[in-house]
Amino acid sequence: MPDAEGTIPAENQEALERAHARATLAKVDLLKRADMLTGAQLAERLGLTRATVDKRRTEGKLLALDFGTKRGFRYPAWQGGLVQDAEARATFEQVLRSLGEEGVWSRYRFFTQATPALGGVSPTEALCAGRRMRPALCPTAPLHQQGRTWPREDRRPSLPAFSWKVHRPE
Repeated sequence: MPDAEGTIPAENQEALERAHARATLAKVDLLKRADMLTGAQLAERLGLTRATVDKRRTEGKLLALDFGTKRGFRYPAWQGGLVQDAEARATFEQVLRSLGEEGVWSRYRFFTQATPALGGVSPTEALCAGRRMRPALCPTAPLHQQGRTWPREDRRPSLPAFSWKVHRPE
């Protein structure tokens, strides 16, 4: 906790620095995994040009994690299946757009973290398995009422709260 003047005690500052270093290593390890594709790799998988993949990224239609200025972006491979299915892509893009104000790592966690609202699977797993869902944006509902679990750093009022409704054809 900062003191009355806003200064963080030295032992806490050191702990924060160690935690930040661990987080940076974890991000680098994640970005080096085989299921994190370059723009060229995703383009080849989707039968698109790299420029089209980049355009979709800048339009907020693809999720890309920054791997540093020299290494570019990495795209989670699971997006390949989602963007080829029109209904899954529409849901994915709608939610991605709604989360646009959040940091890219928060958006990545949202799609990859299991949630009780989806029976203990992540939104990505559910969409890739062909489950048809509609996200319902509930900006005033607290996150704990939405059946989602988030790391403490994301428990802030500005984060849009989604509940997932399984779509059952009428």
